Amino acid sequence: MRISTIVVSIILAAFRVHGQEQSIEDGWKGIKVFKTTRAIVEKLLGEPSPESGKVFTIYPHPEAHVSVIYSNSRCSAVPNAATYDLEKGTVLEYMVNLRTPIPLADLKWKKDDYGGGPDKHRLGLHHYTNTDGSVWITTRMIDGKELVQGYWFNNTLEQRKSHSCEKKKPTAM
Repeated sequence: MRISTIVVSIILAAFRVHGQEQSIEDGWKGIKVFKTTRAIVEKLLGEPSPESGKVFTIYPHPEAHVSVIYSNSRCSAVPNAATYDLEKGTVLEYMVNLRTPIPLADLKWKKDDYGGGPDKHRLGLHHYTNTDGSVWITTRMIDGKELVQGYWFNNTLEQRKSHSCEKKKPTAM
């Protein structure tokens, strides 16, 4: 009986480790800016809404309303548009508005990497932003609990520079 108890404990521990959610810095549902393609997003979230516009592609997922901006094509010459050397349909940035807010205390995040403060325009909202500006977390106090309302996953200055389509100017020696 004792050996079976040990075996069950090991199996349960393995499931807990394997089933652990990733931190929010790894992207919502694993969607990564400048890496994940539209095909992968649609495998994760399903077909986009017909109401999607020219800029945002909207996904009405059961857990959240998700808005994604994709790249048009490698170094496209679209006026007033950011152009990057990325495959067409690569995620440039995205927003997640949760249908059911979750307690901030339950969020897996690198809290020490964030600063934050109250929203200056909307009473009751609070924003946390990580040091490179790639993840924004929006919360609201409800019944004495700070609840996560949504996320914004943005590209970083480093990503924009490394994928820029502009020719690098030679530096003087």
